[in-house]
Order: sequence, then structure tokens, then C-alpha cells
Amino acid sequence: MSLRIALFALTGLGNAALEALVAAGYGPEMLVTRRETGPYPYFPVEDIALLAGRHGIPVRHDGDGEDWVRDHRPDLLLAATYHRILRQPLIDSAKVAVNIHPSLLPAYRGPNPFFWVLANGETETGITAHRLVAQADAGDILWQDRIAIAADETQGSLRRRLCEPMGPAAVAMARAARTGDWHAVVQDEAAATSFPRPDDDSRVIPTALPVADIARRVRAWAPFPGAVIAGHHVCGLARNALVPAVPLRPGETRLAAPDLLAVAGLDGTIMLTLAS
Repeated sequence: MSLRIALFALTGLGNAALEALVAAGYGPEMLVTRRETGPYPYFPVEDIALLAGRHGIPVRHDGDGEDWVRDHRPDLLLAATYHRILRQPLIDSAKVAVNIHPSLLPAYRGPNPFFWVLANGETETGITAHRLVAQADAGDILWQDRIAIAADETQGSLRRRLCEPMGPAAVAMARAARTGDWHAVVQDEAAATSFPRPDDDSRVIPTALPVADIARRVRAWAPFPGAVIAGHHVCGLARNALVPAVPLRPGETRLAAPDLLAVAGLDGTIMLTLAS
């Protein structure tokens, strides 16, 4: 008997989950996705709805898809980035409901852990599969893998690199759903951390910071929507750019070229790329 899987996923990490499931013979019965605005997911990849269509997998969006899954009661409801809280009746409609969260739970629960691990200067992150429960990202851990965060990591590059463990996570959850062989570990609530969804106010970076802090926060917002410094929209760190010959006082900024901004932090000057 085939395993009936409903995959909830967005373009980006969701592509890795979908492709891995299909390759392993666990092609989902239905893909539920959302129509995102802007250049999401911040790196070039095929729209997940088109990818699913090429594999003959039906696609539904938002509430329409949620209603379909609830009525058809899948064996496995697998969420692999969806940007929408699933209600309890939908979770309960599946024999097993699992979420794959892009952090090392119990750390960095909540929205956009990609941003927060970079903004906070973490040296590693990863992917965690856990049971879906009423409290967001709090269910028992079923699978986890970690990656090192590169020194020049941006939110865009981190999202792309986390696609690598996303595929094995999805396949591991499908296999466990088939065999019933789950290895659940209760999350340590004392070690749990969570952060709010980053808003436009947090895009504004003050110059009265050490250069390393400025760089970290710029990378956390790159490539989209970018950070804002002294009214300038910056999209990344400039490579091999010369610092202006005339020194800047701490806190000062200066256009070094049409597409370059020199920013003097508390302990030096950093060169940033301006958005076009």
C-alpha cells in the first residue's frame, strides 16, 4: 500500500524536499503552497508549483489546499517551510504530522531563523524535523542535521545551503511514516529561544557599532530586502574595495563610488554595496 503524503512547502527549501521525496519513491499525493511576492526565496530556483506539475503532482494553494488535505486525511502531513500556521483540525486529520524547521531546535523557534542566526553571529545552524503540535516549533525532535555558517554567509546563501539537509530530512520522515519507526526526543524548554519576525525598523543599522556587527547585520538582510544605513539601501559587503584615503570619523558615511558606501564604525571602516 502506498504512503499518502501531503507536502506543504514553498519555493526554495520546499523544492529540495519535493525532489528528494520523488527520487526516493515517496512522491506526494498533493502539494500545498503559497504565492509569495518579491524575489523569494532569494536565490534562483524553479517555482515549486511548476516543479510539482512536471512530476504530475496536483497543486493547491493556501486555504483551498488545507481544506483538501483535511478532508482526505493523509498518512503523513509534511510541512517543509510554508509561512502559515496550520490549525489543529488539519494537523489531526493526518496519521502523522511533521514540520521541518530551518534551525537547530529548540534554538531559534519562530519566523526567519535564517536572519536571526546571522544577526546574532552564530557559527552553526541546521534543519530539524519535529512533530507538529499546537505550540509553534515545540514538538518532539525526530531528525536533525547541522551545518557550519560560513564567515561570509548571507541570508540568501544560507537558505540555499540548507536545501542540502532538507532533502534527507524529508525522506527520513517518509520512511519513518512507512515503518512506524520514530526516534522522538523531547525538546529541552530551558534551552529554547525564539525571536520575532524581523520588521522594516530592524533593517535600519546604526553606524555606532563595531565593524563586525555592521557586517553581520548587513549579511543577515542580504540580498533582499537589504539593510538601510544613513538613508542608503545596501545589499551586501563590497569585495576588494579600497577604503577612502581620507579617514572617516566614527559614525560617518561617504559615497566611495556610485555603487559603494564607506561606513565608519566604532573600530574601523567597512565598504558596502548599494542596491541598484
